[in-house]
Amino acid sequence: MSLIRFQPIYLERVWGGRKIETLYGRPLPPALVIGESWELVDRKEAQSVVTSAPYQGKTLHELWIHEREKIFGTQAPDVDRFPLLIKILDAQDKLSLQVHPPAQIAKELNSESKTEAWYFVEAQPNAEIFLGVKEGVTESSLTQAIRNHTVIDQLNRYHPQPGEVAFIPAGCLHAIGGGNLIVEVQQNADTTYRLHDWDRVDAQRKLRSLHSNEALKSIIWRGKEMSPHALLEKNPLITPFFSLKQQKFATPFLWKNDPSTFQLIFVVEGRARWGNEILQKGEFVLVPAMDASDEIFPEEPTTFLITQWGF
Repeated sequence: MSLIRFQPIYLERVWGGRKIETLYGRPLPPALVIGESWELVDRKEAQSVVTSAPYQGKTLHELWIHEREKIFGTQAPDVDRFPLLIKILDAQDKLSLQVHPPAQIAKELNSESKTEAWYFVEAQPNAEIFLGVKEGVTESSLTQAIRNHTVIDQLNRYHPQPGEVAFIPAGCLHAIGGGNLIVEVQQNADTTYRLHDWDRVDAQRKLRSLHSNEALKSIIWRGKEMSPHALLEKNPLITPFFSLKQQKFATPFLWKNDPSTFQLIFVVEGRARWGNEILQKGEFVLVPAMDASDEIFPEEPTTFLITQWGF
């Protein structure tokens, strides 16, 4: 079975840019500020479509329903939709200060819980992110700081580096600063509660809507402080929902496939030949669980980011 490729879905965002086009040579919709490329998604409102044989034209949902064990493995979860959502984020400006609800709160609010991770492909020298509130911060002090325009002082602030990864569990208040290009791996959910949007206005000079009550209810106030860290081949990020690892190689190696689960590859750097196919910088491919092991030949030093369901 061949590697499976999908058509990206590009979304305009007020904080986005054109980096996906300039860095990867992808043609973006003209005259739009693109903040997100949904690389793999199975939702009612958005569907990834296969662009490669033998499943060309099929949706990800069709593969999940009709070819689950063959493509996604013997340990694929018994859920209605493909369980992950994979994106590229081009943050040229700050995203809103936001939170995704923990499972119990999501149930109470009739919404979806979401845990995610960010892999930093690029980070400008002054780029920053915010993860969680500082020790001792309370709902009262945070809301007062928002009114006083000092909310940044209440947050854990980090300067990520390319090749690092950050883990954002549900309930963690967070924001991405400008100057970051990120691969985001998350649960298949799309609930975001915005607590603060830096007083930003849209094209009509209107403030974007906030979800203050829901956001405050969703925050885990005593969460463990986190910081971005290097993602190494021997030190993968393992979460309850997916794992991430980085693999660098400059000489041929044998890819040994795992029949229990699929793997998703993003080419961070370089160019490599996989069988009769070429993998180039900025591409995503899905390696089916039942695919035969194959030798990979790098044409230059190459780095893969590998996402896997199951560990």
